[in-house]
Amino acid sequence: MALALAVLLPAGLCAQQPAPVRVQGTVFDSLTRTPIAHALVQFARENGDPGVVSDSTSADGKFTVLLPPGAWIAGFMHPRLDSLMIELPARRVEVVPGKRVRVVLAIPSRRRLMQVLCGAQKEDSVGVLQGYVFRAPQQATLDSGGVYVQWTEIQIGQGGVRSDMLTLRASVSPDGSYRACGVPANTQAVVWAQRGTASTGLIETEIPKYGIARQDLVLDPEATREIAAPSDSAIVEEPTPLLPGELLRPLPRVGSARFSGVVRDVGGKVLENARARIIDHRPARTNGAGVFVLDSLAQGTQTLEVRALGYVPESRVVNVTAGAPPDTIRLTSLKAMLDTVRVTAERVFDADVNGFEQRRRSGVGRYFSHEDIARRHPPDFTHVMYGMPFVRVEFRGDTASLSMRGTIGRCSPAVFLDGIEQFLETESDLTFLVQPEDIAGVEIYTSGALTPAQFWSRAQSQGCGSIMVWTQARRPNPRLPEKPPQ
Repeated sequence: MALALAVLLPAGLCAQQPAPVRVQGTVFDSLTRTPIAHALVQFARENGDPGVVSDSTSADGKFTVLLPPGAWIAGFMHPRLDSLMIELPARRVEVVPGKRVRVVLAIPSRRRLMQVLCGAQKEDSVGVLQGYVFRAPQQATLDSGGVYVQWTEIQIGQGGVRSDMLTLRASVSPDGSYRACGVPANTQAVVWAQRGTASTGLIETEIPKYGIARQDLVLDPEATREIAAPSDSAIVEEPTPLLPGELLRPLPRVGSARFSGVVRDVGGKVLENARARIIDHRPARTNGAGVFVLDSLAQGTQTLEVRALGYVPESRVVNVTAGAPPDTIRLTSLKAMLDTVRVTAERVFDADVNGFEQRRRSGVGRYFSHEDIARRHPPDFTHVMYGMPFVRVEFRGDTASLSMRGTIGRCSPAVFLDGIEQFLETESDLTFLVQPEDIAGVEIYTSGALTPAQFWSRAQSQGCGSIMVWTQARRPNPRLPEKPPQ
């Protein structure tokens, strides 16, 4: 009976099928020299037969699949490939019964990618910024225009240290893409798209060490009406020539779009009286529910800044579009950051404990001693700054603010007190931390490139300068009032 059944069955079912082979491998990023987690690895038959075998890589970039013997085509997908705007060639894998098969899939090296993207480069330190420019509000790509990339370089020569601002323009292709080759790697740059008189906002972008970055931009070609520059009620500034390329900086645009959001701390508590603004536009304060609304904005890519007294400022790139849902911004308190630091040593004073005199001898920056300040009899810190070179002081009602000429125009300088950056809502709040009679010296650096490396801050990455304030003697840690006096 068993024999009869065997005869009646199709011959193919009796033949022994070859056992599948275990294929193992790794997906690797040659740019960062790290494995790629959560990459989708796929194997397809070389002869075009239907059926695809897939697996997702683990945290260490490894994958395992079972494949019947034969010729296969292997590849992988991951958002990192999209950010690099590249398509990797598929790899042929021969699966042989009883033979161990290992496959390594990788993003090519920096040198190879740069050669593909920009051709042969004379220097290894240059990189590329690329992406797409979209039209607001339809989100279709633009077919023309330009993308500007601006950064600061330090030149050291016989004349001393000089800071230059360089600007590179990349054309927008008919498919909406752009590629700016020649941007230095491992640097902060400012980017904007422009077509005719329309432009996006100014966007801060980091070019990583491996030199390949992507930044998509959204531009509203209809928002061409410029915002009138407000007149200053009090300006004290030494005349400074414009840096190369500064005339290329686009003026802010006004439109009919609105952008709203809610400001909370990391625990979810809403923050009242936080200040939010789109760069080059008027700020708005949050209400009792932590909500802010910014109006009269041009649609497109902008930079949002949010600040609250006692919290670390937040800066992010946003796309302003009509009907966009409110954003949520979470700020980290300074106390949460400083709680991780425990100071156990006593401060030791000497003739130049903070390096003030040593830096003054270098000739970089402007310096003012306690005697220089005392001769002017300033009532508070704001009036100390009033009359300082390169610093603009603006009084609007009871609020005073400081600004400098940065690489992207007017900007707020970083303010340090005894070497610690002060994250304050307005410069007027510094009045609560230091009195003029306690100031031992003030240093002013007109750009981020000239600021000493130990005093790095976000303001420097935006091309802005810094103000260092040093006190004469050790005093108890001052406390800010919960709310500024009315």
